Amino acid sequence: MAVLANSLADDFNNILTVILGASSLIDCDSKTPPELLMCVSLIRASAEHAASLSNRLVQICSISKHRKNSKRLKKCIG
Repeated sequence: MAVLANSLADDFNNILTVILGASSLIDCDSKTPPELLMCVSLIRASAEHAASLSNRLVQICSISKHRKNSKRLKKCIG
């Protein structure tokens, strides 16, 4: 399960990188209308939030994996 979650998180982060990069390019263009800049700001904030959720998923899976390995080690030792 953790491997699948990590793989999905990596793929999701790759997509978010493109979204954040494109929004930065639009933001840097001096010809971008103010209305569009507001939309780009919302897009960027949403993508950053999604990246944060993705990173949390990876952390949760990592913690779960370490706990599972710890339980296996205790069975082997004890």
